[in-house]
Amino acid sequence: MLRSGRSSSDRSSSRDSDAIDSAHRPEPRTREGGDDPAVEPRSSSVLSRALAAGVCAVILAGWSGVRIDRATQAVETPEVTPAAVSHPAAEKRTQSVLRASDWRYVPGVSARNGKLHVARTGLATLRTSPEDQKTRQPTYQPNPPVALAGPHVVLARRNDVGITARLQRIRGAATVSFLSGPNRRFDERVEHQAGIDVSLTRSVATLRIWNGEDRRPRRLRMRLEGPRRSHAQITVRQLDHRLTVAVDGQRFPVRREVFEDQVWFGLSATKRFVVSALDVYPLGGTRLRITDRARDPFARVTPSRTGLASLAAARGRGDKQIGTAVDLAQLLANPAYTRYVLRNFNEIQTETLAKFQALQPRRGRFQFGELDALVAFAERHDLEVQGHALIFGEAYPRWLHRTLRGASRDEALAIMREHITTVVRRYDGRHGHGLIKRWDVVNEPFDPDHWGRLNQDTIWYRAIGESYIAEAFKAARAAHRDGEFGLNDWSIETDRVRRQAVIDLLRRLPRGTVDYVGLQAHFDEDTVDDDEVMEAILGGSLPGIFQEFADLGVQVRVSEASVAQNGDARTQAAVYATLIGACLRSTSCLGFNMWGATSNEWYFTTTPEGGIGDDAPTRQRGNGRIVERPAMSAMRRAVTR
Repeated sequence: MLRSGRSSSDRSSSRDSDAIDSAHRPEPRTREGGDDPAVEPRSSSVLSRALAAGVCAVILAGWSGVRIDRATQAVETPEVTPAAVSHPAAEKRTQSVLRASDWRYVPGVSARNGKLHVARTGLATLRTSPEDQKTRQPTYQPNPPVALAGPHVVLARRNDVGITARLQRIRGAATVSFLSGPNRRFDERVEHQAGIDVSLTRSVATLRIWNGEDRRPRRLRMRLEGPRRSHAQITVRQLDHRLTVAVDGQRFPVRREVFEDQVWFGLSATKRFVVSALDVYPLGGTRLRITDRARDPFARVTPSRTGLASLAAARGRGDKQIGTAVDLAQLLANPAYTRYVLRNFNEIQTETLAKFQALQPRRGRFQFGELDALVAFAERHDLEVQGHALIFGEAYPRWLHRTLRGASRDEALAIMREHITTVVRRYDGRHGHGLIKRWDVVNEPFDPDHWGRLNQDTIWYRAIGESYIAEAFKAARAAHRDGEFGLNDWSIETDRVRRQAVIDLLRRLPRGTVDYVGLQAHFDEDTVDDDEVMEAILGGSLPGIFQEFADLGVQVRVSEASVAQNGDARTQAAVYATLIGACLRSTSCLGFNMWGATSNEWYFTTTPEGGIGDDAPTRQRGNGRIVERPAMSAMRRAVTR
């Protein structure tokens, strides 16, 4: 299900891009008569002034690290390294981010012989809208890899820091990102945190400056001096609220600071490159440390006795999944939220990590790093993982859209089967990558406008026809005989027409094809304002709905619950309590899952004033503290009945 948070179109437009050409080199060229033998001194006063100017230039050059070429009088800026800055102790305090950390979970990155080898991933996010579906011309936003389950730098006391990255064997464009935090990733867009991207080709450096608010970055472009190169050094220094960036000594005039208390790193390539060094060092009294999220900092966090899953287990319902959807970035970059998840739930659901565009952004080139990290995290904490979603009419990569547009039915089936088989088999618990036993195989196959029929405008229906659903389940079951496989869609629990369409589909499929149906249970503002719907739900309609599917030999799960508050916390609490209570009391309901357990800048499906939704049972304040709404207490009471 899409999270429709603040629209990127609501953001203010960015400033116009600035182009920096060779006229914006580090310093202007100068000539001093006392240093050039071709210039005759005209008088003693002229000579005195020339000598004084030359002495001043030498003094200034020594103070600023600028070198004057005596043959041409050109002022050149050298590469800025820890030893060249005006903090002599910095070199001794330099730490290697590369060698002290685990990079195995970063997409497109492999560590070999003390270096990072970076290859193209093609990761991008499909921007989905009704217009895209009708015109069939999808657009994409780049989703460059960030070291989430890997190293980042934590700053204390001050935010002054120096960073040096050395790149080798650059083929195509090489990009290194320095971010104040991980980007926020949604099904249909990426929201960039404040930071900078430095992209290099053999002769041009491009800087993209993100302020964390505008939809587009400010761009600066500079032609690199000297011969075309396949290697470069990037130096980033933030000192006294000013940021400078240099590539092989040529400086960009950034001026404003971007880092607050952390620095995260991203690496992406159009072809490939090698990182031979990535070093950080404190400036101006800052204290820094490198923390590695691949080495679990939450090992000592255990389930709370008052957590929802613990309360259910104490009532003999420990077989029920109780959890929330998570993104790896949120899970590893928001410690308060992570602790809340670990204390309350026994299951986490992949939000975007297991969708087609995340796992196979290029044909035949799978990117499992982040999903591997999520599954490893879950296993360390004894959490089940709900896989979501293998086949979806959205969240697909560009190559898939182009290929299926001209593919035969057999070719389309082969692509779908290969993808499902590769993914499901990897996480069958037998191949060393952990276990995902339960998968949403087909997600939202029904028409968003005509609720009683399948959506015939998806790429899968157009290429294969209705049989893509049965074929997808057949491929999943062949890949993991012990797995559980479901169909997931919205409004099944609130709309009779949609529910009957799902039942009719199940009857057309061979019995045993679908193990469960996911009832998304998104109660947006309009649903909560619908008196007829609310009367049915709060009046006890759910057990009968569960039974309708049980009669077909199909179980259910509440898969993506979210309930808009609409200024009425009591009704929100009642709906949440009804959903989880009905599931726990039913033998045919597998579990209860929310689409985010707290309302913050990452999780919201409603957009009231202020930009943060009100549809989760808790709210995270700006200081990180999670405050429970009445809905959380209501769910605890429902679990213990």
